[in-house]
Amino acid sequence: MKSYDEQSDAAVPPVLLVEDNRINQMVAIQLLKRAGVGADTANNAEEALRRLSTHEYRLVLMDVQMPGMTGIEATQIIRNPDSDVRDHAVPIIAMTAFSSEQDRIACMSAGMNEFLTKPLQIDRFVEVVQRFLPVAPSTADGDLSPSVSAGAHAGASAGAAEGERGALPVIDHRDLLLRSGSDEAVARDLLRRFFERLHNAGEPIAAAVIAGDLDALARHTHGLCGAAGNIGARRLYTVLKQMHAFARDGDLAAAALLLPDLEVEISAVRTVLR
Repeated sequence: MKSYDEQSDAAVPPVLLVEDNRINQMVAIQLLKRAGVGADTANNAEEALRRLSTHEYRLVLMDVQMPGMTGIEATQIIRNPDSDVRDHAVPIIAMTAFSSEQDRIACMSAGMNEFLTKPLQIDRFVEVVQRFLPVAPSTADGDLSPSVSAGAHAGASAGAAEGERGALPVIDHRDLLLRSGSDEAVARDLLRRFFERLHNAGEPIAAAVIAGDLDALARHTHGLCGAAGNIGARRLYTVLKQMHAFARDGDLAAAALLLPDLEVEISAVRTVLR
């Protein structure tokens, strides 16, 4: 079997997905599959740059916040005409849990072409991908229209206000199935992986609050928040998103007040999935 670097460009899928979180990778791959698009994956920015230096892709989906080199730093290298990548003009779509206008401007200023927030809203994701990479959805994968509409509603309601959190499901199985490409086996695998990830997941977040480490708090809540949203853990997602916002705003006291809620929601998800 040929190594990746020995493959011809004709054998390389059109999309390079750059994402360090396996759950988020799986969801994005399923959504691309539903749109009839294949993808390679890179687990970090450095790996992405190596692949872009040996092969040309038609589109890059770039996570913004990754350990080590960030997606913004990687984009700046890709756009640098003196770098080793083969296509400096390849379209790059940012994927991030950061949703402020300041975040969008930072991504676009670095040279990205579009901006998507996590959890991925299905209709928006498909629209953006097909704008940069026009394809006809595979008839084998079914009609996208019903899933797109429902997925947009589920994604939008994932960020419900704190007072409404109790009315949200612990796990939105309908949303999960949509993000799994209507594949029950993939949905079960996502839940299994998330259940494993939740083991002691609150400890580094609590430790960051106790230590007053806002950077660590933002990092830990960000990593868990995107995965929670993508598997339909809507109540947990809401708490994590609020804590992450407080961390970025420098409001440690407000984040600390949410620690009991965080433990409650982590326990609720683990109970449902056990």
